[in-house]
Amino acid sequence: MRNHLCLFSLILTLLSLSHALTPSSPLHCDQHGCTILNSYGAWPDRASCHALNVTYPTTEQELRLAVAYANRNNLKVKVVTKFSHTIPKLACPSADNTLLISTEKYSSGIEIDAADLVVTADSGVPLRDLIDRVEENGFSLVAAPYWEGVTVAGLITTGAHGSSWWGNGGAVHDHVIGISIVVPASKSEGYAKILTLERHDPLLNAAKLSLGMLGAISKVKLSIEHRFKRRITYNFTDDANMEDGYMEHANKYEFADITWYPSKHTAVYRYDSRVPLNVSGDGVYDFIGFQPNSMLVSKSIRGIALSVFKVYIGGFIYIKFFIVYIIDTVTGRILHRMTHQGCQGPVHAVFSENWVVYHYFNLRAHRYEMSVVEVYDQSRADNKDVWKLILGKHNLTSPVSSYSRPEVIAKSQSYFFTHSVKAMEVTSTVKGITSQQLLIGTIGDQVLALDKRYLDPRRTVNPSQAEKEEGIIPLTDSLPIISQSYITHSLKVEGLRRIITVPAKLESTSLVFAYGVDLFFTRIAPSRTYDSLTEDFNYALLLITIVALVAAIFVTWVLSERKELQDKWR
Repeated sequence: MRNHLCLFSLILTLLSLSHALTPSSPLHCDQHGCTILNSYGAWPDRASCHALNVTYPTTEQELRLAVAYANRNNLKVKVVTKFSHTIPKLACPSADNTLLISTEKYSSGIEIDAADLVVTADSGVPLRDLIDRVEENGFSLVAAPYWEGVTVAGLITTGAHGSSWWGNGGAVHDHVIGISIVVPASKSEGYAKILTLERHDPLLNAAKLSLGMLGAISKVKLSIEHRFKRRITYNFTDDANMEDGYMEHANKYEFADITWYPSKHTAVYRYDSRVPLNVSGDGVYDFIGFQPNSMLVSKSIRGIALSVFKVYIGGFIYIKFFIVYIIDTVTGRILHRMTHQGCQGPVHAVFSENWVVYHYFNLRAHRYEMSVVEVYDQSRADNKDVWKLILGKHNLTSPVSSYSRPEVIAKSQSYFFTHSVKAMEVTSTVKGITSQQLLIGTIGDQVLALDKRYLDPRRTVNPSQAEKEEGIIPLTDSLPIISQSYITHSLKVEGLRRIITVPAKLESTSLVFAYGVDLFFTRIAPSRTYDSLTEDFNYALLLITIVALVAAIFVTWVLSERKELQDKWR
């Protein structure tokens, strides 16, 4: 297997119906106050942002009361969203005497006016939830940014946008037709009041891109359209004269997009236009951009029978499935793709050498499953001929380029597995000679060691004698769970989050560290400790044997010298 196919990194991209891991909360409070970060975990200047306290309103009235409290007590106010998705320090308070108002819990209100084609949402509603609700009622949003974790108010106040020059454009705020905003007021008005700005109000445009400076947005009213599909095609071309063609590209396709890879001298043109619902096509977004090394991509999408569109279809009964890609990102080539119908995440996966194992839930069988895929390079398959090796007609010494595209084959197999999984990892050793074990963090906060031979896609019901000699186990539909295989024994790693393995100095041994609320460390030997002596080894017998051998060597040497001397005297 080529080296660049063996050095795989793992990326899990779970979209739509998958349960991907979300960023941690940007707010951290204690008795001394609150610290706020962004969704990336740090501000560009690496400095911390502090505030006096935080409040979590759940209704528009509670939001007004929070603003009134701050106004009455001469506190500054800064509104922060669930993930604080911003690179500039827009959510950072300008002074420590600031009350933070988080819209994380103000996210339940979504009202759709089908007659006027309008949807009204609370300011803290995540974009993904808004898209889902609009779809369920047979409509679509025209514009949306690429990341769906932003909130309704956050995306319009920061100018978040999609990609379109048609109609009102690709910026979401250009489709806003009304806003309710909470502003400070006099004592007679209760220190805060709600302003409702409609389509023709002169203050509406200012409120759209206010960056939170004019008040706290409580509700947003967006225009919507009847649902539609989008047909997407990607064209990889040279980036020469890219600047001369982008206007024509944008005018020709409603949702046109250009992705530029300068190091590759490549421009990827996205031909993206709306089409009627009855147009055939699976609508699978299967473009994966260039990455610095190889990866596994798993994504969940929505299906309507066997026809699917990821975001813009609503009002149907969905079939859940996800697709797994194995990609050589040196060349951008998809080595293998597998679709799992009637299955959903969360997907946990581990990549090692030329194989990947991933865990998911099978909705049809109502059981968890594990699948394994192994990829083989066929360009050197002829080297199995012994005579070619003897006569030097092999190609083992020929140079290999990472940019070549040899023929590869993939073998796969799926098995039922009893447990839900929190984390997965594979044992690692110094030379990679020792057999590997899959370390599985179960929902019960224990770590199970499973022999990789059970997850061999070459397993058959009746293996041949040659396959048995190779260690292939007869095929069964389920993976065995042996109580003695729990490396945590009867212990639990409370709140288990991750498992880490590193090689030990001995080839037979791998060091394992699991952590969550608790910390757990141990060492395991998947093929036993073949390169070290056991604790019950009889050292006395070994010493006696060595002494006896030394004595025998000495006696033999003396006798040999004596015989040689006698022969000379003759």
